[in-house]
Amino acid sequence: MKSLIYASTLFAALATLSPVKAADLAPPMPTKAPPMAPTYTWQGFYFGANGGVTWGRSCWSFVDTVPAGLGGPPAAEGCHDPVGGIVGGQIGYDWQLGGWVFGLEAQGDWADARAQNVSLPFPTTSNRTHMDGLGLFTGRLGYAWGPTLLYAKGGAAVVHNDYDFFGTLFGAPVSGSASATRWGGTIGGGLEYKFTQNWSAAIEYNYIALNRSQLTFATSLGVGSIEDISQNVSLVTARVNYSFP
Repeated sequence: MKSLIYASTLFAALATLSPVKAADLAPPMPTKAPPMAPTYTWQGFYFGANGGVTWGRSCWSFVDTVPAGLGGPPAAEGCHDPVGGIVGGQIGYDWQLGGWVFGLEAQGDWADARAQNVSLPFPTTSNRTHMDGLGLFTGRLGYAWGPTLLYAKGGAAVVHNDYDFFGTLFGAPVSGSASATRWGGTIGGGLEYKFTQNWSAAIEYNYIALNRSQLTFATSLGVGSIEDISQNVSLVTARVNYSFP
C-alpha cells in the first residue's frame, strides 16, 4: 500500500513538470529562398556594331573591245584574292517560339579589301580589284538555350567594287577603270551570347556569291575594254548588340 502511494505521488509530480507550453518553444528559424535563375528572351528589336576581316576571289576574262573586234579573241586573265578589314553595323528584329528564334536583319559595312595579278594574255598589264563596301539583307533561324543562341542565316547581298588595270602596252602607258555595285546571295551562321538581358556578343561567318558581270572599262588609249568578272567574298565578324526585349 505504501509503494502504491509513493508511485502515485511521483507520477503526479512528474505530470506537473513535464508538459512544455507552446509559448516556451523557440520560434522556427526563417529559411532563405534559393535565388531564381535569370530568364532570357530573344524577342524584340536590336541594333549593334561589327568588325572583322574579309577575303575572296576575283577572276577576270577579257571579252572584247569597244569598238568590237579590235582586241582579239576572249581570254582568261587569271585571278587574285582581295583581303582586308571591314567595320559597320546591323539592325534587326527577332521572334521567339519556345527555344526557336527567327528574325530579319540588315547589315552594312565599309570595307578595304584589295588584290591584283598580272594578266596572263597581256603580261605587261596587271588587273586589280578593290572592294569598299557591302550590305546583307537576311533572315535568320536559330535555337536558344538560356543566354546562348546558335543560328544560321541567308538572303541577299550587295557589294561595291572599283576595278582597274594598269601597266604598259607597246611602250605606251595603258590603264582603265570601272566601278560596279553587284548583287548576289549570302549564307552563313553564328553563335551569340547574352551577358545581360540587353547586351550580347556574337561571332559570325558569311559567304557571298556574286552574279557574273561584264564591265566596260574606259581606257587611256580611248578604246574601251570589256571584261567578264566573277567574284565571291567571305567575311568573319565579331558583333555586339543591344536589344529591346
